[in-house]
Amino acid sequence: MLENIFKKGFIYECIISTRNDNKTFNFAPFGVYFHKNFVYLKMYKWSNTLKNILREKCFLINIINDGLLFLKTLLNDFRDIEYVVSKNIKLPIIKNCSAYFECTLDTIREYKDHYFLRGKIVNYMIYEKCFINRGYNYCIEIAIKISRGNFNIHKELEIIRKTTSYDFYRKIKNLIFKIRNK
Repeated sequence: MLENIFKKGFIYECIISTRNDNKTFNFAPFGVYFHKNFVYLKMYKWSNTLKNILREKCFLINIINDGLLFLKTLLNDFRDIEYVVSKNIKLPIIKNCSAYFECTLDTIREYKDHYFLRGKIVNYMIYEKCFINRGYNYCIEIAIKISRGNFNIHKELEIIRKTTSYDFYRKIKNLIFKIRNK
């Protein structure tokens, strides 16, 4: 099912829709990992989105390719966000999303400063297979820096390591080594 769509070990960027305790909707940018019919999230204990998910036992993942929308969610002003309400869990599906996934809370693991959540995907729609991975985007940034003679790319490599598979990270490291030694 979803195994053929999402690369193993990759974290994909999304905007999660939840319901606040006053019944208004909340939107927040997150990185999520997909595996089979489940989605995995690391959420810090102070997160409003975490509180909403723990209370409501559901959330909706919007795959969005609009960087401005990711920034707008940080302002907590959602008037410009156009959406329709999902049928199953009654949460916002952002209009013009590439895909959405309705999820119910399946498993919770508590750690020192965060929780690790597993959501079961109960319904989804994929309109276009265009998913954002920060590691891929940082490859572009590395290429630009190196083309300008700047090999100070430690921060970018760390993001690639954290958001992609080990094999992909090794390929990037090998390419950079070849570029440096050409």
